[in-house]
Amino acid sequence: MHNIYYFFSHLLFRINYLWIGIFILSSCSSSFDTSYINKRINFSKDLINLSKNLKWVSSIGTESNSNFYPVVLNNEIYATTPDGFIGKFDLLNGNIIWKISVPMRLTTGPATDGSTIVVISEEGEIFAFNDKGLLKWSKKSKGTTNITPIINNGIVIVQSGNDALQAFDVDNGENLWIIPEKSSVSNRLNIASKMIVIDNLLITGTENGKLLAVDIRTGVIQWNCSIMNSHNIDYQDHLINIIGSPLIIDNIICAAAYKGCISCFDTLNEGRIIWNNYLNKIKGITSDKDFIYSISDDNLISSLSLHNGEFIWNQTILKNCQLTAAPVIIGDIMAISDSEGYLYCISKNNGFLIDSFFLGKRSVISSIVSTQQGFLIQSNDGNLMLINYP
Repeated sequence: MHNIYYFFSHLLFRINYLWIGIFILSSCSSSFDTSYINKRINFSKDLINLSKNLKWVSSIGTESNSNFYPVVLNNEIYATTPDGFIGKFDLLNGNIIWKISVPMRLTTGPATDGSTIVVISEEGEIFAFNDKGLLKWSKKSKGTTNITPIINNGIVIVQSGNDALQAFDVDNGENLWIIPEKSSVSNRLNIASKMIVIDNLLITGTENGKLLAVDIRTGVIQWNCSIMNSHNIDYQDHLINIIGSPLIIDNIICAAAYKGCISCFDTLNEGRIIWNNYLNKIKGITSDKDFIYSISDDNLISSLSLHNGEFIWNQTILKNCQLTAAPVIIGDIMAISDSEGYLYCISKNNGFLIDSFFLGKRSVISSIVSTQQGFLIQSNDGNLMLINYP
């Protein structure tokens, strides 16, 4: 009798897990294939009520897209929206510290050093504001761009869509140096992209699939290296733009090209390539000290070794979801969003799905930002949200 009871209890337990998996898959699409359920998935919890984890919601403007993501500095948030709104918010409670608007549309999120905030308009106008939201200076860039500007060591760097690089004094907008555009026509895709600075080297991607290292003080190119190589890549289709932000882990720089290549380079050896690996078209990557994590165009989630590029695990449980933006890591949790308004929490160690939150019709499409307070999200209706997890 005890054995019969144990059998039916265990069967009911298994069925409950299966229905949770089917529910999550059905939330991504009205028609789904249950063969995508990965047998390795361990649904450790049921879907959590978002109201228990949502700390606050604050409005910036009325819209957003994947080029707009907030910047967090000293428990303060700086954010912009395409409809011209610029704001500073308190990370702890979402309160507006100040908010202004410019009479033109913007193309990227803000750059800030805590004293100056820089934004760029669709017409290529560069606006610099002080930390009270008052205009300091404005300049005209060499072209339109969807690449977020950067501020470092008192220098503002702007990269145009045609790959021209301009440097300005952060205090007065004085032109410091320029690297001219390579052509008058840009083939850059409308994919969110960022520059980074390490040891006075500006690292940025170009539309021809290269990483460029420039001395931020002088504008002198130090080295460049190609993300793509001869792996049956058609260079004529121009789908080799660098996506997202290059990643820096100790002396290694890693970057991904939209066409489907992830490469890591040695910064101590003039960008010598360490390894390449290839996936389907890539939506975004992130990393910790040992691994690279990626999302591909077919919604495959992968973990690769930072040291040799070998696959550690692949996850297909969210294959029917339209995943957006790059994954973000807090502790052992990796957060991923989709276009229907769901936020998924996945174990970075094995790809197991842990939790899922429904954010409503806001549809998370901007990058998720990892903070000490939780996941900071900018949604496509112009709202900021802070989710405390775990």
